[in-house]
Amino acid sequence: MRDKQGDCDDLTMLYASLLEYSGIQTALISMSGHITLMFDTGIHERNWGVLPLGDSLVVKKDQSLWIPIEVTEVGKSFAQAWQAGGKKYREAQHDEDFEVITVRDVEGVYLSALPEELQNRIPDLPPTEFFQQAVANDLAWIEEQRTHAAIAAYWAVLESGTASDSVRNRLGIIFALQDSLAHAEVQFHDILARAPENAAALVNIANLKCISGSFREAEENYLKAAAQIANEPGLYLNLAIMYQLWKANEPGDSTRCQIESEKNLLRAFELLQGDEAVALDLLGIARGEFDFGEKADVTTWFKQQATAAKKFIKDSAKKYLFNKSVAGARVERKAVKRGVDKDRGYILWWAEGV
Repeated sequence: MRDKQGDCDDLTMLYASLLEYSGIQTALISMSGHITLMFDTGIHERNWGVLPLGDSLVVKKDQSLWIPIEVTEVGKSFAQAWQAGGKKYREAQHDEDFEVITVRDVEGVYLSALPEELQNRIPDLPPTEFFQQAVANDLAWIEEQRTHAAIAAYWAVLESGTASDSVRNRLGIIFALQDSLAHAEVQFHDILARAPENAAALVNIANLKCISGSFREAEENYLKAAAQIANEPGLYLNLAIMYQLWKANEPGDSTRCQIESEKNLLRAFELLQGDEAVALDLLGIARGEFDFGEKADVTTWFKQQATAAKKFIKDSAKKYLFNKSVAGARVERKAVKRGVDKDRGYILWWAEGV
């Protein structure tokens, strides 16, 4: 930093250190003659629609979406370093020396070699205005990619006349997760007009109704979907959260809603058969952030987890899902970053192809 120069390993270590110090997890991308890195966005891979950038710009690792960065793109924008990082990662996968190393897995083994008297020396940095403008430019590019570019790619397929219902469904999910609910509904209804029993579209239409506070319509569509996919735990988790929101929104139905919520939670855990990894993926929670306890007695364990999940959903609904400033209830689709808030918000399960 003092000399404003360095090769790939110098720059990678510097950038990784800055990110880790900020609470952002990093992983080194090693290949023949080169090293760079990627960092964890904190967005669960199931919620890809929040950041629908495709395989060229994001990497799925440990049930999370990671962003690869080519650190040697010195003097260029973050957006350019990101694009170069995505390209480098795809190329590196074919390298015989390709390896991804999570920094936190090794930092306790390989301690800092920098002498203590040098560890707190910080060089002069550019003016604040420089960073502010750079960040503004990159955020504009990211938003362009996240919305227009991603959606345009799906529209191109639709206009070609070769689009399948799965393409329309994925486009609908992107619209929904970007708060364009009316556009999302058009895509799901288009599917149902041709295939009224399409389970994925029924689930996703129900999600939209749940978000907008139309709980009776949400319930009707969830139950129609259940007739097609009776063994899908994500569906019952959606029903459980919907009934909790219904209960909060219409106190007159609170008793029935509470009973239905608990019944659907128990059904979901029965279908999961004690597989906490799948449960966490469905809930969009980072592993290790939810205590599943012991499973010695499966029946007792199911009941304990239903109780624990009920409390978790209730707390999450209060904190993230139920917004009294708008009519009905809505899902907060902005991912809660790991390290900032350990209790991540519950996000409805969106059916991609069931």
